[in-house]
Amino acid sequence: MGGNANTLARASANQDVLKTLNWIKGRLESGSSEATIVDTYRSGSSWYRVWSDGFIEQGGWQDYEDNGSKTSFSFLKPFSSLPCVCLGISTNRVDTNAQYRYSHATNVTTSGFEHYYYYDQGGIFGWYACGY
Repeated sequence: MGGNANTLARASANQDVLKTLNWIKGRLESGSSEATIVDTYRSGSSWYRVWSDGFIEQGGWQDYEDNGSKTSFSFLKPFSSLPCVCLGISTNRVDTNAQYRYSHATNVTTSGFEHYYYYDQGGIFGWYACGY
C-alpha cells in the first residue's frame, strides 16, 4: 500500500509542477501577461508577490553563523498546493571569493520548508518559491 501512496503523491506533485511551468511558459511566450500583480509585501529580507490568477512568488535571505545549521522557514503566504520551485543558494560572506557551499531544502510543505547549511564560516542562504 505504501508504494501506491508514494506513486499518488508523485503524480500529484508532478501535476503541480506542470501547472506552474505552464504558467511561466505562458508569460514568456506571450510577451505580455493577462495576469497582474494584485498584492505585494516586503519585510526585512522576506517578500511575496501575488498575481491575479492566484500564482504566488516569494523569497528571502537568511544569515548563518556556524556549520550544520538547520532553520525552519514559514512562507509569508501559504500555497494551496506544494510549491514546485524552492531554490537555495549559500555563499560564504567572510571569503571575498564568495564560493558556494553545501545546503539543501527539505520537508517542503504548503506552509514552509526546512533548510540545512554546511560550512564552517557561516554564510547567507537565499530562497525562492512559487506556485499556487
